Amino acid sequence: MNFKLLIIKLFRLTDLTDMLKKSKERQKRLDEKYWKEKLEDALSHQKREHELELQEKNAEISMLQDIIKSYKQREKELDNREYLIKKNAKENSFMATKIASKVEDFGIAVLGIVGEMKGVREDAENNKLRIESK
Repeated sequence: MNFKLLIIKLFRLTDLTDMLKKSKERQKRLDEKYWKEKLEDALSHQKREHELELQEKNAEISMLQDIIKSYKQREKELDNREYLIKKNAKENSFMATKIASKVEDFGIAVLGIVGEMKGVREDAENNKLRIESK
């Protein structure tokens, strides 16, 4: 073994092994740094894509909410219009009933007048016949 030590010291091989160790450690650190940066870049890229997808989905949700809001407004307008139509129909029905009642009352009053006129006419014809017969 002495011979081995002598050769190592003569050719300064201890420095070479230390240099090899240091070089391997440096390369290991560089590799770790490289892969760490690569991983961070991939994560940041994925995070940006995720944020863009979220923005896109939020925009779609907002558009759909606006569409739903417009449909609800339209439904409210249609309900209001339907209410007004039913209200007008009810008022029209009431007016039609009132007019029919007035027409019926008028008809009853006219019947009385017509009946009275027939009675007067019959009396007049009877008087005419009596006068003619004399």
